[in-house]
Order: sequence, then C-alpha cells, then structure tokens
Amino acid sequence: MYHTVSSPLGGLHSCTSVGQVPRSRQQVSDIVRNQKVSNKSSHKNISGEGRNNDPWYLLLNDSKFQAKDENTAFIRDVQVGAEPFCVLGSKRQLNDIYRFCCNAMEYRPLTVDPTFNLGPYNVTPISYQHLLVNGKEGNFPTMIGPVFIHKKKTTTTYSMFAATIKSLDPKLTYILAFGTDDETALVEGFNQHFKRATHVLCEIHLKKKYRDKASIYGHNRRSKEDYRFRHIWKES
Repeated sequence: MYHTVSSPLGGLHSCTSVGQVPRSRQQVSDIVRNQKVSNKSSHKNISGEGRNNDPWYLLLNDSKFQAKDENTAFIRDVQVGAEPFCVLGSKRQLNDIYRFCCNAMEYRPLTVDPTFNLGPYNVTPISYQHLLVNGKEGNFPTMIGPVFIHKKKTTTTYSMFAATIKSLDPKLTYILAFGTDDETALVEGFNQHFKRATHVLCEIHLKKKYRDKASIYGHNRRSKEDYRFRHIWKES
C-alpha cells in the first residue's frame, strides 16, 4: 500500500481527494492493475495531463504561500486558464522602476524585450538603468526588473502583463517612456495601460529601420535612373 500510494499517486500530498487513497488490499491490487493497463498516473492536476509535477500547479501554490508577505514575495501573479501566464517581480524592482523611470527630472526608459524562450514558454523580462550607480565607462548599469512567463505573443497577452505591473504598484502609471523592438503586439499591449509614456525603439531596431528605408529609397532612385537611361538610349 505504501509503494502504491508513493509511486502511482505521487505520495499522499499529491492525492486530490481521500477517495484516491486505497482502503483495502483489494483496492491496492486494483490500482496496480489499472496502472499497468493504462500506463498513466491516476493523479489529476490543473493542466489535466496526469503529471505529478505540473508547473502551473506548483507556481499557483507558491504564489499563494508567498502572498502572505508582500515584502519578500517574488511570484506575484499566476493565471491558469485559456492563456496561462506568470509574473515574477520583487518589491525592490518595482520601487526602482518608479524611482528611475517615473521621475521627470532624470529618468531612463524601461525596456521590454521578449528575446528568448524558456522551454515551451516565452520569457519577457523588463530591464531598467540604475541611475545611482556608475559603471566602468560612466554608464549606468542595466538591472533586471519583473519577468513575464507566457505562451502566446498577442496584444492581449502583453496587455495583461502591463496591467499586472501597474496593479502591483499604482505609481507606475506615471512611467514616462518604454523601449521595445518593432513587435506591434508588444507596443500596443503596453500602450493600452501606459498612455502617458512615450514609445521608443531600441538602437539596433532603429538603425535597422533607417537602413531599410534608405535601401528602399536608393533602390527606387536607381530604378528611375535606369529607366531614364534606357529611354534616352532607345530614342538615340
């Protein structure tokens, strides 16, 4: 009975109800037989995939536990539904964003860049410059802010991220500028909640945009000159 509960069911702490615990020798034999036939765990979780280590279930439990102390909480919001996502961030990170991105006297735009994947999920970190620390070359160091773990890359997805950040600290409504790449969904999602902020492109994408515009202009100009040359050559 001990091995049946600990192996197929994932331990007593993983049982979703008392009915999953065998109460007789016959029920133990039935569980073992069904396990061999289906070759799947009888344990159910939030995702319904029959795994004992469902990541969203674990995140949801940890977020409830950490919510007891806002000063030390890091898993701030978890949504398990049609579009699951998780927002990670400390109180210090949120306070730094308010100090360095909302002060009109001296500020730097926060940066939102979904540039890499974490397994089957997308990861979108926020970064900002710490204006009280000088780097080796006199530049302000870049710090990691709240992190967004999600599956989709739609306007609604990024809008939920921006809404969660603003709900965690209402003072962040006064963010003055945010920088992104040229991803339209990301820009529109943040514009819905930070309407006072100015959107700016990062330096790499800004150079690429001007380079593309210049190449198109140069191509059109060469095309006109080639047409003019062929027309004069035909007349002569």
